[in-house]
Amino acid sequence: MPFVHNNPDDVSVGVSKQDTVDHARPTKVIVIGAGISGILAAIRFPQRIPNLDLVVYDKNPEVGGTWFENQYPGAACGRSRPNEQNIEAETDIL
Repeated sequence: MPFVHNNPDDVSVGVSKQDTVDHARPTKVIVIGAGISGILAAIRFPQRIPNLDLVVYDKNPEVGGTWFENQYPGAACGRSRPNEQNIEAETDIL
């Protein structure tokens, strides 16, 4: 129910009691892209923005952005971890 009073010169006419500084209005946010930034936005925005309606859109069927789209066949780490080096030295498994 809007706040009503009889002073026509008051600039607060039409402002409801609910529209105060402390009252969080409903906010709609659309995030385009479900890469690392979109995922982070989907996590952080609801933590920091009260009364949030959040939607994330992406062109791919899964999240991940560049990591979902690009495949790097044969890509590997150029340096073994120390524990793998010990296994290689002791056995012929790797």
